[in-house]
Amino acid sequence: MGRFPKNRDGLFDATHLQFLTRSTMHALAADGGWCVIDERYVGDRLPGEPWLRGLHRLRQPAAVRFPDLFAYQIVLTLEPLRP
Repeated sequence: MGRFPKNRDGLFDATHLQFLTRSTMHALAADGGWCVIDERYVGDRLPGEPWLRGLHRLRQPAAVRFPDLFAYQIVLTLEPLRP
């Protein structure tokens, strides 16, 4: 659904690694005073893929075309916001 819940306890509490979506990554950067100047997508092996031979060539193009669906990781390049 494109969201990770924030809870007071459990897997999504403040003491654990935080999971972010593209939109929450951009919001976090903006809230911290940063501007996104580049966004890159990493395609990776999907669960159950070993039997789907030949699909490895489609991973990266699919991640670039549909990052919200296929990107395994998103890497942002940031610069400070100018006043």
